[in-house]
Amino acid sequence: MKYTKQAYLTGKKEAEPEYVRLKAGPLQMLYQKGLIRYVCNGDAEIIRMIYSAVRDANWNTVEPQIIEEKLDKGDDFFNLELTCRYKFGEIDFRATYIYNGRPDGTLQLLMEGEAHSDFRKNRIGFCVLHPIENCAGKSCQILHTHRENSTMVFPEKISPHQPCFDIAGMRWQPSDKIVAELHFEGEVFEMEDQRNWTDASYKTYCTPLDNPFPVLVRKGEKIRQKIILSAEGLQRNMVQNQEPELLTIDPSTSMPLPELGICLSQIPEEKELEKFSEIPFRHFRIDLRFDETWEQKLAFQLRCLQKLNSHAAIAIHFDQKQALDQCEILISQLKAYSPKIKYLIILEKSSKATPNELLELLITPLRKYFRHAQIGAGTDAFFAELNRNRIDPKDLDFISWSINPQVHHFDDMSLVETLEAQSYTVETAKSFANAAKIHISPLSLKMRFNPNATTESGSDPDDGLPASVDPRQSSLFNAGWTLGSIKYLAMAGVASATYFEATGYKGIMMGDTPPKEGFYAGRHDLFPVFLLFKYLLNLKNPEVLLTQSSKPLDFEALAIRHADGISCFITNFTSKTQRIILRDAHSGARLYRLNIDTVADFMHGHMEPAPEIVQWRKESRLELLPYELMRLDLPDNDELRL
Repeated sequence: MKYTKQAYLTGKKEAEPEYVRLKAGPLQMLYQKGLIRYVCNGDAEIIRMIYSAVRDANWNTVEPQIIEEKLDKGDDFFNLELTCRYKFGEIDFRATYIYNGRPDGTLQLLMEGEAHSDFRKNRIGFCVLHPIENCAGKSCQILHTHRENSTMVFPEKISPHQPCFDIAGMRWQPSDKIVAELHFEGEVFEMEDQRNWTDASYKTYCTPLDNPFPVLVRKGEKIRQKIILSAEGLQRNMVQNQEPELLTIDPSTSMPLPELGICLSQIPEEKELEKFSEIPFRHFRIDLRFDETWEQKLAFQLRCLQKLNSHAAIAIHFDQKQALDQCEILISQLKAYSPKIKYLIILEKSSKATPNELLELLITPLRKYFRHAQIGAGTDAFFAELNRNRIDPKDLDFISWSINPQVHHFDDMSLVETLEAQSYTVETAKSFANAAKIHISPLSLKMRFNPNATTESGSDPDDGLPASVDPRQSSLFNAGWTLGSIKYLAMAGVASATYFEATGYKGIMMGDTPPKEGFYAGRHDLFPVFLLFKYLLNLKNPEVLLTQSSKPLDFEALAIRHADGISCFITNFTSKTQRIILRDAHSGARLYRLNIDTVADFMHGHMEPAPEIVQWRKESRLELLPYELMRLDLPDNDELRL
C-alpha cells in the first residue's frame, strides 16, 4: 500500500480542510465543513459549536457530503450558503443552510431540508454546544414554548439526565460583561450534559427524547429550523490572547501514574509476544462471554499471559439467571492455569450497567476464590450508562466504565476536546463511588458496540474497515491523543486505565493482521502509540507532575518524575509547527523525536529515534513538527519552566 505523508500523521489519505476565520462585528469564530466553532468575543467563549445533525434509528451520526459551498466574508460580516446530502443506509436527506454573521454581532442560521427517501430517524436538526468552563454553575433563563419561563443552573457535576426541557429560547451570562441570548424556531429543543459521553460541552438539541423514536420520515417531507444568537455587552476590537505557546511544569505537585493495561482480544503470534515483552503492561484485559468457545479462547489467552508473565484483568459478562453456575464453572476452569488475576470486572450481558442484584449474588463466592484480586463493576459502555444506573459500591474495590471520543463528532479537533472531558467523568464518579477506586476500561478511538441501537446494525463490509476501526489508530495523532488521555486521567486520580487492543486494526501494533484499503499499516508494523507505552512503562517509580499548556487544543504534555530524573512527553495535535518557549532550560538534556522524519523507520523497521543532546541558552524555543511526539529527559530540579 502506498503511504502518503498524511497517512503517517493522521491515518488519512488527505488532510482535513483548514478552518476559516469568520467575524460578525465583535464576534470571532471558526468555520469548517458546516461547523461553526468557538464563537468568542476576545477570550470570552460564548458558544463551543453550532451544527446540524442527522441521526439514524440506531443513533449513528450521518456525516454530510457537501455538494455546494458559497462564502462571502468581510472584516465584520459573513454570508454562507451550504448544500449537503446525508446518505447512509436507508437515509437520503438533503439540506440547504444559510448562515449570516452581521456587523452588530448577531448570528442567524437557517436550515431547509427535504427527504429524498423514506427512512427512520431519531433526530434531524440544529444543535448548540455550550462550553463547560464559562457555563458550569451559572444560571440560565429559559423561554418555554407552552408554559411560564423558568431558571436553570448549568450543572457542575455531570447531570445523568436532561437539566432542561421545552426550550424556545435561553438567556445566560458567559462572562462578567456579556449576556447572550438564543432563540429557536421550527422545533422544540432541550438540553443534555454531553460530558456523559466525554464531549466537553452541554448540548441544546432537538427533538425531545420524550417523543417516541425512531420516527418514519416520508419522501418529500420538509424540515425547516432557525437559530438566532445575539448578545449584549460585546466589546469591539477585542483581540484574542496572542501570548506565545507556553508549557509549565510544577515539580511540587505529583500524583501516581495510573496502572496501564491493554486488551488481549486477539492472540498475538510469537513475534508479537517478543515485542510485548519490551513493554511491562500492568495487566491485560480479557473479555469472557459464556458462548460455545469461551473455554478454548480463555485457555489460549491465559497461556499467552503465562508467556508474558503478566497479570489478567478479566471482564466477565454474566447471564444473571445463570450467574452462580457460570461462576462455579469459571472457577473450575481457572484452577488448571493458576493465572495471576489482578482485577475482576463483573458485568451483565444484557444490562447497560451491572445490576446490584448480581453483585449481591456473586461478591461472596468471587471473594472466596479470588482472594488476591480486586473486584469491580460498572458498565462496558459509556459513562452515561453508569451515571444513570448507579451501582452500590460498598462491596467493590473499584468502579469501571469505557471511554471513546467519537459518539457525536469525528474530526481531529473534536477528539482533542474530549481529553479534558475524560477527567469530568472521573470527578463525577467520585461523588458516588465512596471508597471505591476508579478504573477506565477500555479506552478506544471508536465505539466498540452500540448500547442504544433500536434496530439490527447489520454486518461490517467485507471489503472495507469495520465500523469500530479508526484509521487514525496507526498514526502519530493517536499517540498524541493517548498521551493527553493518560495526562488527564492521572490528574483526575484514576487508579487504572486499559487502552486499545494488543494487535490488529485497534491495537498498538499490526501483528499478522492482513492490511485493508484505508488503513495505513502493513503486517508486523509497530504503531507510534507502541513507543509511547514503551517509554512510559519502563520508567522506574513514576509520578505524574502537574503540567499546564497555554493552548491545550494545540499541544499538550505529560511530565513524569522517575528514578533517573524527569521525562516530559510533548505532543502537537495540529498540522502546523508549534514553537514552545523554554525558560531556565538545562544544557545536556536528551531529546527524542517521533515525527514525519522518523516515524516510517520506526513503524516498518522498528528503529527507535536516536537521542539528541540539546544545548540551550537562558530562553529558547522548542519546535514541534506537525503531530510530533517528543520525549525530553531533564534533570530533577526544583524549578522547571518550559
